[in-house]
Amino acid sequence: MVIHGGCSCRGVRYRSTAAPLLARVYGCRVCQYFGAGNGTVHLCFARDTVTMKGSLNDYRRVATAAL
Repeated sequence: MVIHGGCSCRGVRYRSTAAPLLARVYGCRVCQYFGAGNGTVHLCFARDTVTMKGSLNDYRRVATAAL
């Protein structure tokens, strides 16, 4: 199994040669915004199965408190 993808700007691309170890759906307000109303899906892979291309940077976003 090969899974590949990357960020929306295409500046970073990833590839995994194995199935994910786990998956979750996350539904905070920021993830709902990025997912057009739904939560986002996060996948976790074993480190030795993943390769990445591109320049990684930190991006900080602080969510607002739930009302």
